Amino acid sequence: MFTKFFPFQLPALLLFFTLTGSQPLTAEELIEPEIGDPYPLEICILSGETLEEDYELIEHQGQEIRVCCSDCKSKFTAESYIRVDELNALLIKEQTPLYPLEKCIVTGKALEQSPIDFIFRNRLFRLSSEAAKDKIKQQPTKYFDMLDAAVIAKQSKNYPLKTCLVSGKTLTDGAIDHVIANQLVRLADFEQLAAFEENPGKYLRILHEAK
Repeated sequence: MFTKFFPFQLPALLLFFTLTGSQPLTAEELIEPEIGDPYPLEICILSGETLEEDYELIEHQGQEIRVCCSDCKSKFTAESYIRVDELNALLIKEQTPLYPLEKCIVTGKALEQSPIDFIFRNRLFRLSSEAAKDKIKQQPTKYFDMLDAAVIAKQSKNYPLKTCLVSGKTLTDGAIDHVIANQLVRLADFEQLAAFEENPGKYLRILHEAK
């Protein structure tokens, strides 16, 4: 689960650094450093193997990446400048058909035929300018929440399942709407969320097969 930094904590943090003489964090580090999506694929980006429970976890500039073994982790880390681009290209390809907006989420400008596709912590944002990337980095909760709301509004009507992906229980009025990788996922209750995020790629595949 990802945690959030709340703006009202900023004065207290600055006071702490002043009194203790500690080195202050940068503005980007202070603002919600961990908000984002878990790794949304069922496979290792290097080997193509299905991820098992003993997968290896990599964090690259706040982006969660999962690989199948320690060898792939070492290789990914050594070649991260190439491998991250390969991963993000795949995420763009998978998420573009799901993207719910025709305007830039930051500027409100209509997206041209070739918008700027920006993967930020496993989520695709389609933008009208390079400068919009910095806004998302500085206020990720704001823009993740806006994009989540747009995804839910667009995908709710035609959601293909009447049962929870994780528990198999019938979805009721108490079901929760969760968004990952620009895909709406409906779960029976919050207890299912932790299980879902243990293997989101598996459940997303099941959901896509149901469409």
